[in-house]
Amino acid sequence: MVGRAGPPYRLRQEEEEASHDTGGRRALESTDIAAAVVQKAQKDVSNVSGNLEVEMNWTNSRFRVMPGLAFVAAGLLAWPATASAQTVSGSASAVRASVLGATTVLAGTGPLADAQDLREASQDAGSIFSFGGADVLHAATGSSITAWDPSDYVSSEASLADMGVTVAGNAVSAGFVMARALAPVGGTPVGASEIDGLAVNGVPVSVTGEPNQTVWLLGGRVIINEQTPSSTGTTVNALHVIVDGVADLVFASASAGADPGSTAAPPPPPILPPLPRLF
Repeated sequence: MVGRAGPPYRLRQEEEEASHDTGGRRALESTDIAAAVVQKAQKDVSNVSGNLEVEMNWTNSRFRVMPGLAFVAAGLLAWPATASAQTVSGSASAVRASVLGATTVLAGTGPLADAQDLREASQDAGSIFSFGGADVLHAATGSSITAWDPSDYVSSEASLADMGVTVAGNAVSAGFVMARALAPVGGTPVGASEIDGLAVNGVPVSVTGEPNQTVWLLGGRVIINEQTPSSTGTTVNALHVIVDGVADLVFASASAGADPGSTAAPPPPPILPPLPRLF
């Protein structure tokens, strides 16, 4: 009876070992499944984090780009425009008198309207308030500009004869007075005057022809061949009588100017910093 107990015992042992192996395999399979689940969860979390980071980077970059675009727009708006316009100026008058705030003009052309304008004024005789007068007053101004080349110019001229005035006890007279102004396109403006038979308080005055020759009066002065040049033109007053606080008298005044404008090319646009990268 004792010898028969061997096989059933081995059978149970084999069943127990088989059961143990099956449980172990199941445990391993459970462990592998759990590990796979954890790994997938970590991967999903990583993908979500990456998407969030990309979205945040895009948002931040977009905010960084916006000031950059605004700076570019500001730079382009600040880029200077092209060349300046072409303009002419010209006027002439035989007499312009200002006395105690009141002003009168004899034989005055007024200013040129444009590069095709011509103006003229004349008067046989004219009185200058109660100071005196002059005869044969004439003034003209005009532009010959057609193509704005060096042969074009603006010119003005004014003249009068037999002039005589007495201001605050100062007597000034002349047989003939004339002023001329010329402004060539792209050239140097020039002015000149001609005065014959000038006398101040009965004393003849030698006219030198130099600009702004001055003869002093009692409380004033006489400026001969008065010239006021500018970069594009000039003004010539043949005879300028000034008695301080009383009268300001200009005999034969001519002005001319021609501004061809700036032909230089505008500077290049500003160099702007590179825009920030989006990622």
